[in-house]
Amino acid sequence: MRASLGKLATKNPDPTLSDVNTAIAQTGVKATQVENADALTAMMAFSQAAKGINVEFTPTIVVSNKKTGKTVRLVADQVTEEKLLSALTETSP
Repeated sequence: MRASLGKLATKNPDPTLSDVNTAIAQTGVKATQVENADALTAMMAFSQAAKGINVEFTPTIVVSNKKTGKTVRLVADQVTEEKLLSALTETSP
């Protein structure tokens, strides 16, 4: 989906909701319009959460276990299935 949206953004800097749904149709996901205030609230909440766990860029995956306090961050080329499975094992109690 990310690649499809990237291609759309390259072709059209101001796509309509219909344009977005056409671009992502093959994923089975349907985009819906949200209120600007809701989008801003979500963006602010994500930004605060990302700062709290030291996410500086994408892709980043953070695996954290609140019970054990163990956290593993996988960044960029570290984001692989093997390393994600290892992080899940490492953070398990």
